[in-house]
Amino acid sequence: MQMNRGFLTPTLPFPIPFIYSIIYDQWISPVVTGDRPPPIDDFTLTPVTNNTAVMFGGFIGNEYSNKLYMISFTKTSVDILEVPNPGGSVQWPNGRYGHSSVLITTSSGPHLLVVGGSRAYDVWLLDINKRKWKELINLPDNVTNRHWHSLSVWSMTPTTNWIIIQQDRDKEQQQLLQEKATLSQQLDYSTNLLEQAEKDKSSLELEYNEKLKAKVADIEEKKQIIT
Repeated sequence: MQMNRGFLTPTLPFPIPFIYSIIYDQWISPVVTGDRPPPIDDFTLTPVTNNTAVMFGGFIGNEYSNKLYMISFTKTSVDILEVPNPGGSVQWPNGRYGHSSVLITTSSGPHLLVVGGSRAYDVWLLDINKRKWKELINLPDNVTNRHWHSLSVWSMTPTTNWIIIQQDRDKEQQQLLQEKATLSQQLDYSTNLLEQAEKDKSSLELEYNEKLKAKVADIEEKKQIIT
């Protein structure tokens, strides 16, 4: 079974600054060569072999990424190759983040299955060796409309794989959360206005009371002078 999703701090100069060695029980800072990605988060990094992986998608600044990277690892180094998007009529997924991906090994070689993601609710299959994408169409909405979910593959036989999707934040949930966040912000703003109004009112009342006390004291003083 395999599960993976990437989520790294976007302030890092490169999203793979350290590698953990299970054998040596320590973190290693590798030498990075090749096409270094920009600061990125919420991508997927899917292992293909013991020393290679595929990185796809993510959130870069204010943009949804559809960049594809092939990554090779050694004990002390990381080499990255960006696979260019040829454009034109060639199929290529739209940018996304919060998606999930998993490796499927078939008789024709390894394939990367990508499901869902924010702003791109669809499913794609990448032939890793040929580096060609194919969109899987006519799938039910409860498969494609996924965001921030987990994705697993269970190999039943050499020709049969079960794909398991667990949890998610679908479009309706996401919209409700956005509306809730907006209402929460409006409520906070209104509460702050009321609190400020109460403070202003208290300040005015205090100022008025002080002036009133001073005026009463002045009148009392004048009465004493007269008497």
